[in-house]
Amino acid sequence: MERYSRGRTLPLRFALALLLSTSVLAQEEETEGNVLGAASELLIERDEAQAVLLGAGTRLHEEPHRHAPVVTVVDVEATLSAIERREEWVRVSFGGRIGWAYLGAPPAEDVTPAPPPPAELELLPPDELTADQERLALAVSLLAGDPEPVAAGPFLVYTDVKGRRKRELLYKAAKHLADAYEQRYGLSPQRRASFAVVVFDRERSYRQFEDSVADLRQLDAEGHAGSGVAALVAEGRSPQEAAALLVHELAHLLNRRAFHASLPPWLEEGIANDLAYCRLDRAGRLQPQTLGGQGFIVEIPGPADRFGRRAFSGTVHIEGPLASLSLLKRKIAAGEAVPLPELLDLTWREFVAPEGRELRYVESTFLVRYLLDELSADAFRRFLTDLQAGGAADAPALLGAMDVGWERLASGFERWIEQYSGGR
Repeated sequence: MERYSRGRTLPLRFALALLLSTSVLAQEEETEGNVLGAASELLIERDEAQAVLLGAGTRLHEEPHRHAPVVTVVDVEATLSAIERREEWVRVSFGGRIGWAYLGAPPAEDVTPAPPPPAELELLPPDELTADQERLALAVSLLAGDPEPVAAGPFLVYTDVKGRRKRELLYKAAKHLADAYEQRYGLSPQRRASFAVVVFDRERSYRQFEDSVADLRQLDAEGHAGSGVAALVAEGRSPQEAAALLVHELAHLLNRRAFHASLPPWLEEGIANDLAYCRLDRAGRLQPQTLGGQGFIVEIPGPADRFGRRAFSGTVHIEGPLASLSLLKRKIAAGEAVPLPELLDLTWREFVAPEGRELRYVESTFLVRYLLDELSADAFRRFLTDLQAGGAADAPALLGAMDVGWERLASGFERWIEQYSGGR
């Protein structure tokens, strides 16, 4: 693994005041429109308080320039209070997020845009395809010891993890992940080392970073990926658990490279977890179709008899992906799993809602595995390839590619979960 000197990669001494708050992967759905969204109209009230009428499709940017990352999209026509104005830009709050809306006409280069993508896809802004340097600089500034980045495959890894075994496994997992992704899904993500990952040894440092970024303050997550930067915390995790979390977050960045468009939540999270659920060999290579986690017997002592002897009962305890599989099996048996038509139709906001979130993630993960490992790997890869080329990402497109109907898909999935869990 080649080390890159800090001077050749990026400046790390940005003032924290320059931090651009960026959006996490849980994205809002966008409607079609030009790069800057629909035209907006400024209204001045009698008391001189400013209000802004924003059309559906208006994009809110982090900064008042059109290449700044998009914070969110105003999905309905709305009249909002103006927080600040700068020439043809106005700063407003919508849906709990604050950003800059453009009030003028689209720039000349945007008047005749390229043919729009299918309505099912949401184009990612160019800033999402490379690492946000200021966001990365902030994260790295919070690492202990001012560590140098390490090139691991297409990623630059910054970490202050002290344990050598854990640190080396993180490097190895990052190095081999792009190859595993390509082999697993039949997709070739870009190999430029333009994405970065910051692994914090201490949770306190990660929380400090999280609290410094507006869109991350309320997440209470252990890791995230957005704006070309993944960040996660390794404290309290075994080397394998830390590597699994790393794989999950880097898989999101690889999805950005492979598709350049947002995926539906079940597919985005399903792919990330499908890879993260795999076991790693000693070289840090993912073992496809395997399931990590562990199971063991917990001996529970019973009451002593009159001779002081105790009977022990054995209880199976499972952790990690094995526990997730057990959860899904129980929910299916109880009729409490999310119906597949509903799962595939969820928006990001619905998918990440706290109630039932764990089940939605788990079910999406094993649905991806079922489609790839049981139903038809060739058909599922063709679906992904079509999607990469700009094809539809909705349920009818998936069913058509897999040549199944809802009844066959659901019944086959449930039978496969029963069989899959039975051998573990």
